[in-house]
Amino acid sequence: MSHGRRGFEWARLVALSISPIVLALLVALLGSWTPGFSQRSQTVSSLGAPGQPHALAARTVFVVYGLVVIIGAPLLGWHGGRQATWVVRLVAVYGVAGIVVGLAPKVLPGQRTDVSSEIHVVATIVGGGAVLAAMSVVARWGPVRTDRLVGGATAAVTAVAAIVFPFTWGSQLYGVIERVLVVTAAGWIGLLAAWLLLGAGRLSTSRPPGRRAPSASPGRAGRGRPGSS
Repeated sequence: MSHGRRGFEWARLVALSISPIVLALLVALLGSWTPGFSQRSQTVSSLGAPGQPHALAARTVFVVYGLVVIIGAPLLGWHGGRQATWVVRLVAVYGVAGIVVGLAPKVLPGQRTDVSSEIHVVATIVGGGAVLAAMSVVARWGPVRTDRLVGGATAAVTAVAAIVFPFTWGSQLYGVIERVLVVTAAGWIGLLAAWLLLGAGRLSTSRPPGRRAPSASPGRAGRGRPGSS
């Protein structure tokens, strides 16, 4: 692998690794700058709702985060073992959903819904389902035990939070549960990228540990080229 390509992969992994922290900080800042906004009862996406003072900034954050996930997704296939392609595709779908959420804002509660709001809701459902599926794939086919344990744990947390979430609408827990979903998904993806950074050797190969390259067929092993003896 050339130094240029390797450096680009490192840059993508670094961006993906720190993206959950940057996302959380920006959401906290935008929330603190938005009068009347409650981190407990309101969703993260409501920061980008029409009429909010920092709606454009919030939507930009969602779109950029989605782009970072899409660009970094191809490097995360290692964690899927035999199902590497599915992990890449599902994480990429999650990234696309993030972009759609930013481009199609949802109106604030109590306001008349519109097409943009409907698209927004569908994108969140599709994105959430995709990342949950990716977690499940890693939990089943991850090449190392840590991958499988963490994948299973995050999948369980995500599934439970997704089931509880609709029942908390209008309560002080609505925003809290939504943040559990966002933090779990974004944190898991960032963690996968960080593990790849710590195991630098994985950057140069997509073959999971424990798998050997195909060996020469019986009868050919050790045999020299014709006429060499």
